[in-house]
Amino acid sequence: MIQLLDVRTLFAVWSIVCAVLTFNLSMYWFYNRAEKSAGWWALAMLATACGSFLFVFRGLLPSFISIVLANTLFILGWSLFSTGLRRFFYLKKGIAWEIAPVLVLFSTFLYYTYVLPDLINRILIISILLCIASFRCFYLLLERTETGLKMSSISAGYSSLIISIFFLTRIVLTLIGIGTPQTQYFLSPNFVTVIMMFILIGGYVSLTIGLISLPGRRNRNNLHETALNLERSNLKLQQSEARFQSFYNVAFEGIVFSENARIIDANNRFAEMVELSIEELQGLPVTSVVVPEHRKTVTKNISTQFEDTYESVLLTKEGHNVNVEVHAGSYNLQGRNVRVSAIRDITEQLRAEAEIQQLQEILPICSICKKIRDDKGYWSRLEDYFRQHNDTKFSHGYCPECGQKELEKIKGKQ
Repeated sequence: MIQLLDVRTLFAVWSIVCAVLTFNLSMYWFYNRAEKSAGWWALAMLATACGSFLFVFRGLLPSFISIVLANTLFILGWSLFSTGLRRFFYLKKGIAWEIAPVLVLFSTFLYYTYVLPDLINRILIISILLCIASFRCFYLLLERTETGLKMSSISAGYSSLIISIFFLTRIVLTLIGIGTPQTQYFLSPNFVTVIMMFILIGGYVSLTIGLISLPGRRNRNNLHETALNLERSNLKLQQSEARFQSFYNVAFEGIVFSENARIIDANNRFAEMVELSIEELQGLPVTSVVVPEHRKTVTKNISTQFEDTYESVLLTKEGHNVNVEVHAGSYNLQGRNVRVSAIRDITEQLRAEAEIQQLQEILPICSICKKIRDDKGYWSRLEDYFRQHNDTKFSHGYCPECGQKELEKIKGKQ
């Protein structure tokens, strides 16, 4: 079985598999340029494919190319995987973990290839560095959440972990002398190398599938989070609209929204003022609820976007006049120029002010009967005058002094 599964052939198969995975990652990056981490993963797989291809020519090409450069490309591939993951998770620290393994492997392989050729030490070095590099990828794929650790991608995460465990196992087997080449020729058939090739081929395929799924999973999570935020925002907006509608409807002042001098909405208080329903008000010209003599002023204030307080007179459905004080302002509502007017009924206020003004004037009063002369020259009793001008009601009685006098008169008559 081992003879049939030639190690050189397995490396050739692995290089072809890595080339196909490189193409898939490159296409994924090409159509998802915003996901720059996919570009790093494509470079990582390309480096691995090149390293595998150079292994095929072990013994046919110079040792620097088929041993030093080939193994350096392997470790460079894992460093680039880590770089892509670090960029994917927006991590700034950790570049030393990606540069150091490449430098260590390159320098030590030069030493154990040319200065002191030793296959076992090279196997130990590459296994240790690949174990660390693959475990770092597994570590980067762990998400830190409030409830603990969570794997970002099952396929990529556990593929990295399995590869890391495999290289750790190979380190132990190499140290105890099991499954290592009996000669200084790495491609000589041995069970461990064959198993390693199958694990690496399966692991790299699973790793690539997991890496490609990472952006999609993050996008789904972001979409889910966006949907939740939108739902929360909509709930807050609905609550805010409900509160506004409550204030809007129970306000003591009439509130009118108008656009292009036409009413688009109003609250209940304003509808009561003009004796119309809100549905009847919607779409009416603003001047239709204003007495004719004030329409010109109202139209001018709307056209000039006058934003100070002024007085006007409303015209009700039944033809009654309502004196009001208007304070208006223009606002941009979703690109629409809407005018909002707060309208206060000042009919009673003006009436009270007129009565106070009248009462503040000098009243002609008879010094004998105490009747009061009005503006028309008529004399009215004190009670009648005040009743006509401010709805004052009188109750009659006696003060203590007058009461005593009346009582004495009655006794005198008896």
